[in-house]
Amino acid sequence: GGQCENVNECAAKDASELLPSHNCHSNATCTDSEGSFGCTCKDGYQGDGIRCDDVNECAAASMNNCHQHAHCHNLPGSFECACKLDYAGDGLSCAEKCTKPFELSNNVQGHFGSAVDVCHYGNEGHAF
Repeated sequence: GGQCENVNECAAKDASELLPSHNCHSNATCTDSEGSFGCTCKDGYQGDGIRCDDVNECAAASMNNCHQHAHCHNLPGSFECACKLDYAGDGLSCAEKCTKPFELSNNVQGHFGSAVDVCHYGNEGHAF
């Protein structure tokens, strides 16, 4: 008897040479196996591999690593984080912006007669 050669459906094209000979979704990875193939949705997508829908990572805080003072913006297959108003950072780490960096010293305990940089005073950057 003759031997059959495996056809890699993930690499093969149809007769027109325009379309792949598998039906995996464009947001899925095709994996060839002996006599068959499988489809798996890429990261950021969910489904059976034939159909892959975007996962909204912003729907729950457990699905993203945005800082508590950041907004999460869903993107196709991903997400991005941006610090909220009055906060600065990359969205993964956000710190409160200093809105009035200098106060008269009589507003800061233990400092009299000069202006004090309250944004850098104390452990947490607060004046008191």
